[in-house]
Amino acid sequence: MSRVYKARDGELDELVAVKTLLSRDDEDRLLREVQICRKISHPNVVRVFDLGRFQGGIFVTMELLEGERLDGLIDPDRPLALARARAILAEIAAGLREAHALGVIHRNLKPSNVILTAQRVKILDFGIARMAGVDSRLTQTGLVVGSPMYMSPEQLQGMPLDARTDLYSLGILAYTLVAGREPFQGASSSAVALQHLQDPPPDPRRVRPDLPAAWPAFLDRLLAKRPADRYALAEDVLDALQTLPD
Repeated sequence: MSRVYKARDGELDELVAVKTLLSRDDEDRLLREVQICRKISHPNVVRVFDLGRFQGGIFVTMELLEGERLDGLIDPDRPLALARARAILAEIAAGLREAHALGVIHRNLKPSNVILTAQRVKILDFGIARMAGVDSRLTQTGLVVGSPMYMSPEQLQGMPLDARTDLYSLGILAYTLVAGREPFQGASSSAVALQHLQDPPPDPRRVRPDLPAAWPAFLDRLLAKRPADRYALAEDVLDALQTLPD
């Protein structure tokens, strides 16, 4: 939906990212991303500075992030060290805690939307996020948007969502960091979606036999099919992470 350029902001006198949108079709989503990101001021969420228009489109200036996307760390032959996985997950959970406190549900949390800079972990792409109680035109029941590999059962079914849908996605991400692969895989999006709806996640100790038992228990709770069986808040996930062994 967009192109991103590295540029220097003459007024701020610093390098920024300029995200341009060339199609009117997704203008509402980009505008919403700006509105939402400007509400969130947290070191683990990308900062948005300004919105402008040019002939044929609109643009957003935002924090320039130099680093690596989280999906670049996922390797089935070399699962991430548990201490590093725990630290990354804690920063993501901290960013989600702030977003959720403001009523923002990301709805598209996945490794390609997380950047690891030299100093911080940053959550990106709030383009399909929603504010609780608003955006009904773009988030009505029955409209499914997101990435099926990381979507919660209730999101796949087009049901009303709350912050626990992001915690499920965080669980998929956590499993992937620990095991080096997603828990549910298939030849098509529908095959993956069916597993999210029906199948328990496979025990990550099948691919990582030395994994301490507390980790599968943590992942199972994040990946519970029923939202009521998951952690209720990102704060609870942060507390649980502090107890997990390396």
